[in-house]
Amino acid sequence: MAVNKKVGVFQKLFDLIAEANADLSTQYPDVPVPELKVDKKSGKEYLGKGSDELNKQFLKARQAAQKDIDAGNYDPMFPVDQREFVDPSKYDIQGNTLTDTLPKTQKTIDAKRAQFDTPEARAALNAAFDKKADDPLAMNWYAMKQLEDEFIKMYGEDLGRKMYKERFADAMAATTGGADPGANLVSSAYGNFMRQQGLRAPERAYEMPSPVGGRYISGNMQMYNKVLNDGRALTTADQPKRFNFSANFLGDMGRATIDEQMTAGMTGGKFNAPPQGSYGIIENIVGEEAAKRGIQPGNMQDVSWAGLKDIEGKPMITFVNEAIERTSQLTGLAPEVIKDLYLKGMPLYGATGLGVMNQESIMGALDAIGQEQGTN
Repeated sequence: MAVNKKVGVFQKLFDLIAEANADLSTQYPDVPVPELKVDKKSGKEYLGKGSDELNKQFLKARQAAQKDIDAGNYDPMFPVDQREFVDPSKYDIQGNTLTDTLPKTQKTIDAKRAQFDTPEARAALNAAFDKKADDPLAMNWYAMKQLEDEFIKMYGEDLGRKMYKERFADAMAATTGGADPGANLVSSAYGNFMRQQGLRAPERAYEMPSPVGGRYISGNMQMYNKVLNDGRALTTADQPKRFNFSANFLGDMGRATIDEQMTAGMTGGKFNAPPQGSYGIIENIVGEEAAKRGIQPGNMQDVSWAGLKDIEGKPMITFVNEAIERTSQLTGLAPEVIKDLYLKGMPLYGATGLGVMNQESIMGALDAIGQEQGTN
């Protein structure tokens, strides 16, 4: 008789959880003692994430759950083909990244336009859009009304929208620097969990539990503390990418989020983030090309983003669906229960992937040589 390895992996995890008297639905795996590591390139030592048997088994089980999800062996909480946008008129979204990020003098503005608003940049943008224009899952990436509806159902109209903005839109925006959507969702949920406990989020990777991690996780959690815990709201002038990212999730698709992928794609790989004074110029290109196609700037961006990465479309609501299913499998609780726990600020175990988990070593190396981490 064939042995179901997946069942064995989960049973071992559940046994370890029982031994530790833990509950993964209301707390993350304990953080192991940090380990002294050495950066392979610089040779400098740094503190990195430690490991123990429970954490190792947790990651194995998470990978097993992901295989099921990748094979389509689950029922998504939110039907992806029914996704809709949040109504932006219900939120106070002020500021304009098109103008608030421009240099102060016309001479400098003209120089920036000459540098970034080129035929090559527009051609690259349109080529990327055309590559994924027929993919129904590439457009409307930011359509999250189904999740907002759940916040409203739990907390009521006013508080529900406030919680959706804080716990999803702003939390995602604060922790988006250098993160793929799965890792972004993980870190935002972890920040929410800590805040729900009345605590600030740790700002060193070795202080964070599995599966929280990423290239710039320290900078992202610093930003989470600044925006959510210290009440220093995102602004169009100081954090234009993060501001527009949140606004897109609030249904304002008249803005385009210019991130690492968009910048690199439109500058031929010369830049990974809009240099000072250029954000609005690059965003304006997206807006003008969108107008030619009769679509919103946000939709020009989401489809082009998929084209630049040359990947199949995968809306943000799908990442939420997968995280709910994965957390359900890791805790043994029904997806509906996990969804409600997430809305209340409890753990959500998204997929960061082995590559992103290993980026913790990059963070440690950056710390070791004293480099400031990116916050794009």
